[in-house]
Amino acid sequence: MIRCSVIVVIYTLTVQIVADPSCLNPPPNNFITSCCVRNGHLRDIVAKCNEMIPAQTAARSFCHAECVFNETGLSANNVIQHDKMVEVTKDLFKDTTEFMPVIDAAMKKCKGVAEAKLVKINEIKLDGADKCHPLPALIMSCFLAELFINCPASLWQNTEECTQAKTFMTVCIMN
Repeated sequence: MIRCSVIVVIYTLTVQIVADPSCLNPPPNNFITSCCVRNGHLRDIVAKCNEMIPAQTAARSFCHAECVFNETGLSANNVIQHDKMVEVTKDLFKDTTEFMPVIDAAMKKCKGVAEAKLVKINEIKLDGADKCHPLPALIMSCFLAELFINCPASLWQNTEECTQAKTFMTVCIMN
């Protein structure tokens, strides 16, 4: 899950840097992945997708997210199953019940956010968008950022570095 989160954050930064050069200096990855304690139910799926998608391809983040969506059943025949998203996601986070209200809010927000960013990607013809569909990566990026930004207090590591990482995620990932 951590590797997937990092890949999605890097991809999202690529898109955001076009619009906001101040986002060129992200916090170190270990802060992004360690500030909000989450469960690891996605690890096996992410590991499988890591093996299937070579790291050196430019379209890796798009294809990796598409793989995760396919493996979890969130996509079928290249169509995102929006009606299954809440059910599948809540099942993946069932051991971390504190996230349930955050998941509900993120699901409501991220479809629209992702579709708006997809328009930008199509306008700038971002490398890799023609190899795998970018929408799963955009949804996943938004969703993981929402989990991070709205991390329940009981799971948040309240350090200066984590506060800076949260500010970065709020300004550079969610705008």
